[in-house]
Amino acid sequence: MSIIGALKRLLGGGAPPPREAAPAASAPQTDKPMPTEDEVRDALMTVMDPEAGMNIVDLGLVYGVEFKADGVYVEITMTSPACPATGQVVDEARAAIQRIMPRDARVAVDVVWDPPGRRTGCRRWRA
Repeated sequence: MSIIGALKRLLGGGAPPPREAAPAASAPQTDKPMPTEDEVRDALMTVMDPEAGMNIVDLGLVYGVEFKADGVYVEITMTSPACPATGQVVDEARAAIQRIMPRDARVAVDVVWDPPGRRTGCRRWRA
């Protein structure tokens, strides 16, 4: 739906958008290619830090993206070790990446606290 259409609908004008037919459950799904690091970072730009009100990429909270044979591993940090939204941010990051990944690819998001310069790459896979 376009922005104009959404505004018209919000203000009481215009018909609701037509619903697309859901794919049949037995229809084969097309597999996606493995994304690039830039595509992973673009997907992570949809994940907001609720306290800062900005996405985790622009905040510099994405420390690393590493591709393995079976998927992608991402290291992020939080603005504070006491952040109550850590679990939510990790879940949203994993879901955002999973949407652009091949169907059976693994997505692991790990929260780290070491500054990026003190580490030598992604350390481990964790679901």
